[in-house]
Amino acid sequence: SHGIPDSATAVILVSRLAAEKGAPLFVEIMQRLKQLNNVATIVVGDGPLRKWMQHELPDGIFLGSLSGSALAIAYASADIFLFPSFSETWGSTTLE
Repeated sequence: SHGIPDSATAVILVSRLAAEKGAPLFVEIMQRLKQLNNVATIVVGDGPLRKWMQHELPDGIFLGSLSGSALAIAYASADIFLFPSFSETWGSTTLE
């Protein structure tokens, strides 16, 4: 889904796009993974670092804030859920 080739490994971040939520670490990880593998980036959420993240991950799929079935579809589209938050040990996105 979301135009991701079947051959790519899709990594998703569902978060407020802010430093304390680990957004810069997510960007760093995705940039390194893209050098080594065929990966796709899915970002769900919004926040103060969204524009910067879009600049740093120009091939990323930025879906904005989602809920309900749209959020479920985004999760189902991913192969890996990455949770880089520094401020939470068990966020609500882990339960979703």
